[in-house]
Amino acid sequence: MLASIGEGRRSDGRQRCLVLLLNNPEIRQALAGYNCVSATGSTSVFAAAGRRQRPHRRTARGIPQNGGRSGSADGVDVTVAQDGVERLAGDRAELERPPSTAELVAEALRGQIIDGALAPGTRLSEKELFTRLGVSRNTLREAFLLLVHERLLVRRPHHGVSVAKPTVADVIDLYRVRRALELSAVRAAAQAPPGALDAVGAAVREGERAAAAADWKALGTANMRFHAAIAGLTGSQRVAEVMRQLLAEMRLVFHVMAAPREFHEPYLAMNREIHLLLRDGAAERAAERLADYLDVAERQLVDAFAAREADTR
Repeated sequence: MLASIGEGRRSDGRQRCLVLLLNNPEIRQALAGYNCVSATGSTSVFAAAGRRQRPHRRTARGIPQNGGRSGSADGVDVTVAQDGVERLAGDRAELERPPSTAELVAEALRGQIIDGALAPGTRLSEKELFTRLGVSRNTLREAFLLLVHERLLVRRPHHGVSVAKPTVADVIDLYRVRRALELSAVRAAAQAPPGALDAVGAAVREGERAAAAADWKALGTANMRFHAAIAGLTGSQRVAEVMRQLLAEMRLVFHVMAAPREFHEPYLAMNREIHLLLRDGAAERAAERLADYLDVAERQLVDAFAAREADTR
């Protein structure tokens, strides 16, 4: 069940051009041409109200016609805001802004998809969701847009919003991206941040507990966490975010499998093997094993989609 998130006030999130005061004269000189840092080291905060700084017209001698102070670097005049540095303190709250309410709603819905609670084609009621979550319609619609962009939801005129239904082409593309991310992560496991490999092992143990309890849906979720932990070996937040989106799409794909135990259970032993290889420093062998693993899983899913499409003809 989705928990109530609620809405609080936050900054409007307008973009600001914030440039730190640099002490290196060479860096100042190089950045002066970007109209953010002067050659003398002063900084400006432009677009405080979300507007882009307009360039100054120059005379034939290169003197700004607006009467403002200027520095010069490589023939480029820049305006220096006197209180630029002082304004940075006022922007600290914006820089430390927590995720928006819409982002939190999107994460909650994404989590439900990853856990298998929302099946492909499920229609999402705006009224039910904004009441249950305690958010406004506008916030909910903003969250929907985020997930539509991630291909997890679809919006159809006069039909509202529903959970996406993946196709065979989606399966093939998802595995193409997963190979690029996961295999490179495994091969570079020697440079993984502290605790990253432990997370891989924890996901394996979670899967073993689910299998022992004959909870095949939970085993599928543990398998998702195993692959998320594999991506976590990179130590990259961007890779982790991309992987989370991919795994949400993968959960939608897995709904095509009529027998979840037969699909998920064999991969548990493979997960354990890959973890042990990584623990022993055999990253290349682990990558080879994972490549075979992904090939087999892709073939299973493509065949399942083809069989389903044949049945509907």
